[in-house]
Order: sequence, then C-alpha cells, then structure tokens
Amino acid sequence: MERGRGRWAQVLAATLIVAALGCHRERGAVVTVGPAKGAKMRIMTYNILNGGESKVGGVENRGDIVRKVIAAQKPDVVGLDECANWQRDNAGALRRFERALDMSAVMAVTHGLNVSLLVRRGLPILEVLTDTKRQAHGLVVVEVAAPDGKPLKVFATHLNPFKPDERMKEVAEIVRYIGKDERCVVMGDLNSISGRDRFKIEDIPENSRGRFAMDGAIHTGVIDALEKAGLADAYRLKHPEPKPSDRTVGTAISEDKAHAGTRLRLDYIFITANLTPAVQSVEVIQNDDTNHASDHFPLVLDLKF
Repeated sequence: MERGRGRWAQVLAATLIVAALGCHRERGAVVTVGPAKGAKMRIMTYNILNGGESKVGGVENRGDIVRKVIAAQKPDVVGLDECANWQRDNAGALRRFERALDMSAVMAVTHGLNVSLLVRRGLPILEVLTDTKRQAHGLVVVEVAAPDGKPLKVFATHLNPFKPDERMKEVAEIVRYIGKDERCVVMGDLNSISGRDRFKIEDIPENSRGRFAMDGAIHTGVIDALEKAGLADAYRLKHPEPKPSDRTVGTAISEDKAHAGTRLRLDYIFITANLTPAVQSVEVIQNDDTNHASDHFPLVLDLKF
C-alpha cells in the first residue's frame, strides 16, 4: 500500500466488533482512490449516555433523538462513547445505528462502557485497530482515506471518569499510536479539564472535585500531555477565548453531579499540527435535541483538504 502517495485505500467488512480484551489490528482488500482537492470532511464525537437508548430525565425515546442528532450533522466519521451493552442481542443497538445512519461501525467491547467509531459508507477504510487492554472503556483507531486521497487516522476514546492518574496512563498509550508525520484526530470524552479554560476548583461541585483535581488543584495533565505530544485542541484554535457556551456537559437531563449545573468542557477533538491548516470550524452542538438526548453535547469538526 502506498500510504504516502494517497493512491490506495483498503476496505474492511461493513461491521467489525472486537469482543476479546487486548489489541486487535485488521486490514482489508486494496482499491484505488483518487484525490478530490478542496473537498470537506466532517468528524464528530458524542458521549450518548448509557447506551443512548435508556430512559433518562423522563426522556423515553432517547435512541431516536440521538440518531436524529447525528443524522442532522451528516458526519463522515463519528466516535460514540458509552455504547453500553451494544454487544448484546447480536449487537442489535449497534446495527440500529448503522442502518439509521448508513454507516459502518467498529466497536471495542470492554467489561464496562464500549467505544464505537462509525464511518460513512463509501469512505475507504485502510486499517482498524482497537485496544481494550490499556484503556478503561477501550480505544478505536480507524485509518481512512481523506478526500485528498491521503491517510487520516481517527482515534475514538473515553478516558477514566474518576482517576486523573489513570487518565495519564491512558493518554500515554494513545500517544504511542501516533506515528511520525501521520495525520491524526484524537477525540472523545477525556474527562479532563484544559488549563486554557481558566476554571477554578470552586467551579466544580465539591463532591466531584476528586474526579478532576489532585492535591487541591484542578488537574490539567491529560490535556497538557496531548499538547506536549504535538497535538492541538481544535476547538480552542477557533474559539481562543473561553466562554460559558463552550461547555460539553450540563444538559437538561444531566443527573451526574459532576455534570449537572456545571460549565465543564470534557469532550475534545485534538489534531496533529499537520492538520491545522485544514480546520474550517469546530462547534459544540447545543439545541433542543442535544439538550435532551444525552448529558453531553456533541462536538463537530469540519476539515477542508
């Protein structure tokens, strides 16, 4: 495969579910892909809360709303967190999302909440990698052929929600998968606070501070580690000045005390430096549907190649 010249892509089976704990890598058949200069690509990350279909906050049809939210954004690639129990019933929930969105899914199945990454049908997939051994909720990496014909690696993750020191171990493993000069997008619910957001410890509910603080101060180590590795916080590239609407948690149905009533930005899309010229926009999607679909708001990145 001529990775650097952007002339080849590999297409995998429509759905790949990784059930075994550990690491898994898969490649597919080779096909030719031509570049499309100036074409756009949309990437989305969304924590859908406890499988996306359970009743929360009096909302019974959350699955329909979550799928509506995703469909409205028309992503080429979407990473989903908290795909709880999606491996059950022959992966029925995962297949409902695939059919409704006309996308192909890869899921890392763990003992807890699962991480899934869905790719628009027709977008060539070069390679798939999953890690459920060193990540609390699993890591999915899918390499696709971007519109310019060159490889783009998309990472979907969901870091440990309770322990900053465990998140530091997880992010160190994620960075190890990023090769020199590769174009990468790392996204998901990182359960971490950026030093650029200017939060104070008093901004976090007292009984939840242990999740985001160490030694009496807000822990920013995870975001610092990603930036030290050469990745950029895509949202802050387009929104350098913090404001209340930056938050990705605290919706109308939030029950988690660490989310309800807060302005925390816990969901991120990071990109390698070689992708910064391609960034067109990055937005937190806040509307009536997203306010009732989950306790997180989705984040959407638009790239132009």
